[in-house]
Amino acid sequence: MLDCYYMNLNCDCSKEQSLALYEKLSKDRKDKVDRLKQRELADKQILIGAFLCHCLGNYLDTSLNRVEFEYNDRGKPFIKDSNLHFNLSHSGDYAVLAVSDYPVGIDIERLKYGRMSVAERFFCKEEYEDIINAGSEEKRNRRFLEYWTLKEAYVKYLGEGLAVSFDSFRINIASSVDILVKEDKLFIDDSVKWIHDDKIYVKSFDFEHNYHIAVCGMKTAISQSSVDLSSIQHLKETCIYDIL
Repeated sequence: MLDCYYMNLNCDCSKEQSLALYEKLSKDRKDKVDRLKQRELADKQILIGAFLCHCLGNYLDTSLNRVEFEYNDRGKPFIKDSNLHFNLSHSGDYAVLAVSDYPVGIDIERLKYGRMSVAERFFCKEEYEDIINAGSEEKRNRRFLEYWTLKEAYVKYLGEGLAVSFDSFRINIASSVDILVKEDKLFIDDSVKWIHDDKIYVKSFDFEHNYHIAVCGMKTAISQSSVDLSSIQHLKETCIYDIL
């Protein structure tokens, strides 16, 4: 099973509605909101937390404000005493969530310009060259966004955070998207051998005009769901009125 949801965070939310949503949050989500000093950021975190709680509530038998979240050594959250996996991401006006019975990662990013130096520094040589050769500045920046979200989704799927460097694996988007990882072996000529990670399913697509989304999960989960995450039509929309 692999389900994906999204929510537009740019909605008019009254103070009373915000307080009502706050009460639906889990304790650690409330703590996160309480630590924020800026009201605008706190309101956005309330919406994100309520979105998470509402969607996960479809799979759990208890109210979400009673759910306990725990974190692995790298900071990835999971639900205590549950086999349910989830991953959350937000950028600009949108939040996205992936829910699965296997490890999963999801990322959304808004288009930004002038990121070529980031690609040159952190991406593999083959990825950087593909971005540079993509054509116009607009195409280069969109190709960068595709690589970035795919890499983020894969790292989040692994649950290892910053311990996984972006040049330790390579994205091949020539036809279908493949993930290749470096073989943990030294060669006499210092060459690098890349191995396909054939256990995973990864997909990316444009969202709205200036956003890109990537999802990474296990092929087992996809085969059970018969989900084709090839376009936004396969994401389930959630709005504030669904939650209140």
